[in-house]
Amino acid sequence: MSQSRNHSMELENLLEALAESVIEMSDEQVLAEAAEEGNDIDKAAEEVRAVFKVALKNYKQRKLIEAQRQYEDKMSEMFQRKYSLPDSHEERRALLHRFLSANPQVGDALLTAQHREFTELSDEDVEGYLKQFIELGALRLDGEEEEADE
Repeated sequence: MSQSRNHSMELENLLEALAESVIEMSDEQVLAEAAEEGNDIDKAAEEVRAVFKVALKNYKQRKLIEAQRQYEDKMSEMFQRKYSLPDSHEERRALLHRFLSANPQVGDALLTAQHREFTELSDEDVEGYLKQFIELGALRLDGEEEEADE
């Protein structure tokens, strides 16, 4: 009975031998071989630099990316949760206005951060802000406003 060939092992050995032969080549030999094959060395170097640049950026931003994912998960959970908000958009807008009037420091911070007037907020934004204030404990579910932390 003949022995079966391990093609994966043979391929792995061949690739290791090729890699070893390239490692043993001088820089001049590598450049000469690349030029013989018609490869644009400058273009290849730029592509490698671009790959490293993207990898480095992703590595540096990994915590930011994870924090963004966690924020989006929390926001998704919040919007799926049921709240005792007024039924109409006008009543919700009035509730937000009352809350912000009672807590001007909150409104000032949001206006600065959002760069827009609260009169320009969509109905969805108004509802989102109310839900966030409830989650933060600044606005109670029964509709009574509490003072926001300073």
